Amino acid sequence: MTMTSKRIAVVVGCGSIGQRHARLLGERADIEVWGCDPSEKNLAEAQQKAPLARTFSDYRQALKSRPDLVWVCTPNRLHAPVAIEAMQAGADVLCEKPLADTLEAGQAIVDAVKSTGRTLMVGYTLRWTPSYRFIADAIRAGKIGTVVAARASVQGYRSLEVARTNYRLEESFALLLDYSHEIDALRWFLGEVQTVKAVATTLGRREVIVKPNVIDAVLRFAGGQTATVHFDYVVRPGAREVEILADDGRIYYHSSRDYVEYCPGQEGSCEQINVKPADYDDPYRAEIQDFLDAVDGKRAPTVSAADALATLRVIHLIVDSYQRDSI
Repeated sequence: MTMTSKRIAVVVGCGSIGQRHARLLGERADIEVWGCDPSEKNLAEAQQKAPLARTFSDYRQALKSRPDLVWVCTPNRLHAPVAIEAMQAGADVLCEKPLADTLEAGQAIVDAVKSTGRTLMVGYTLRWTPSYRFIADAIRAGKIGTVVAARASVQGYRSLEVARTNYRLEESFALLLDYSHEIDALRWFLGEVQTVKAVATTLGRREVIVKPNVIDAVLRFAGGQTATVHFDYVVRPGAREVEILADDGRIYYHSSRDYVEYCPGQEGSCEQINVKPADYDDPYRAEIQDFLDAVDGKRAPTVSAADALATLRVIHLIVDSYQRDSI
């Protein structure tokens, strides 16, 4: 930590998600927030939302000033260079999901965590969302028996509408990288993925078309469970849903609802469990505190670099499958 009473945190990448992180970090009395982005417009917008003590157009210049913490909120292809250089400069890192765009880049981040001894956590924010935490806790407590299958889906066209840059047009599987939350959540619930079958296509009349814009996958987990996952950059309004099926009940959640449908037992009766956060920024606040606790040695990172690399491997298995069996 610096000689001041505050830690210095630099947010690298001040687009939509970077501005959110800067704003929430700015709420804290123990953090001094810096912003970094090559876009003057993004920095100006971030400055309006957060008390940025300093701003930079180049992350390497920011790192020369020795921040304590770095938030990596850049396009995916820049996650590895920024995160690795930040750790080498002595900073601890919260990296937005996904860990990286390629397996090689992801492995390089994992290696850098080991070689530098710094803390790195990946921001899979569903881990701090009440609905998904309820599901994970119920599964682990055995409240619905043995899980046999799951299904998840997400519609993400809104991400393209609010994007500050068009980097997704240059990525070969941007949809999966954008919504790798679903893979991370299923791994959290069910364990490691063993095999994958997937198909993909590009359809629909939309102003922004990122190829492919529809992907469906079937996952088989090491424990024998199966899951189907649907991703698209087409349907509006977007939504996220997940259903867990077990031999003694089921759990269902849809993001348009403030509750989880919880159906323990085999009689078909269900409860509506309120999972609405008091404030929709609360999961991000919890993520920030979780990261700071990990930096302080109070706990291991909730999503480590190695954990996020396993999710990235599943993404590449999906891509390999649909490229072999394209329709």
